[in-house]
Amino acid sequence: MKQILIFVLVCFCLISCDKYTSYTVSIDNQTNDTATIYFEGQTKYMQGGLDSVECLPNTNCVYFTVDGRYVSRFTCESKMNKDETIVVVSSGKTLTKEIWDSNNWYCSGSNGEGWKITFVITVNDLE
Repeated sequence: MKQILIFVLVCFCLISCDKYTSYTVSIDNQTNDTATIYFEGQTKYMQGGLDSVECLPNTNCVYFTVDGRYVSRFTCESKMNKDETIVVVSSGKTLTKEIWDSNNWYCSGSNGEGWKITFVITVNDLE
């Protein structure tokens, strides 16, 4: 009986210590404008090699997703460099919220269920 209990505890520990996870990174464009994000340099590499992403009005634009990535310590960061990311808004307005600043991203999830990292653009973020 003691061996069964030890076996169950070991299995539980192995299952709960999952070091593999998934990521979904998206832009939630809550405006009536199209927002196009251009990536250059190292930021382009971090975004899966994409050089631009077009987010249509009032849509959630997933631009990077990966399943089963090994993680030893996860941090919710946008992984964008200030000088390598440009945002163009269709109306000619300027996005005032810095997309490269990790403090402007919403992060939720866990290693077991996966991580969702989202940058939200609202009309208040445009001038």
